[in-house]
Amino acid sequence: MCLSTIYYADDKKHEEPLAEDVTEVRIRDGCLVFTDLIGADTEIAGDIECIDFVRSYITVRRPEGTA
Repeated sequence: MCLSTIYYADDKKHEEPLAEDVTEVRIRDGCLVFTDLIGADTEIAGDIECIDFVRSYITVRRPEGTA
């Protein structure tokens, strides 16, 4: 099973995960929805920048105009 951790792309040191143990990624109403191992959803505005299967992480670009 491949579980991923989600970070904002500008978090270069990967210090503040947005979601952990993610098993599924969907797009719902223009937002990214990450579902974790126990079925809890985390909804994040932005776009996927990178999916690294080897290191088990996904980075998300923040929407323009936000920091």
